[in-house]
Amino acid sequence: MTRVTKGSGAKAGKPYLVCVKAKGGAGCTYRAVTLADVERAIVDDADFLVGTATSGDHDLDGQLEALEGTLDAIREQIGNVVEALSHGASAALSERLRALEAEADAKEAERVTLLERVEAAYKPFVEQRLGELETALHADPIDKQAANAAMRRLFERVTVDYPRGKLVFAWKNGAVSEIVFAFPDT
Repeated sequence: MTRVTKGSGAKAGKPYLVCVKAKGGAGCTYRAVTLADVERAIVDDADFLVGTATSGDHDLDGQLEALEGTLDAIREQIGNVVEALSHGASAALSERLRALEAEADAKEAERVTLLERVEAAYKPFVEQRLGELETALHADPIDKQAANAAMRRLFERVTVDYPRGKLVFAWKNGAVSEIVFAFPDT
């Protein structure tokens, strides 16, 4: 979403959020959502939102362990191919080495993403970030900059579900929470 304000100066209207794709004519339906409605919903439902946070995903440790085992196996295969290449060059071995290195790079990127999810799911970090979000949203006036920063650390994305009138929060640890920001379309 991007922020849009019609007019300028004293004639400026209320700011809205609009899908970037819709604004650029790239396929989405152009629907403007009042920024004030979104902000109000987040502030009014801050306690609910924080209360729906999960403390972690127990499957992540298992996924990380399995991924690290796969990475170890790939690295061992790379070592074997390098050893074989030291005894003589081979086009097939060189191609195999490139494929294994590409696979290792992809798995390493997957590992980094998984580590970020593990960190996001680690309870003390989540609790600290939730505290920062609550403090920013309950400040008078609201500390929008701090709230935005805390939300970026907690959420992968926030989607405006216009037809249902909901904001869908995708937590970095994989969980999802929803709050109502407007009455749904009928």
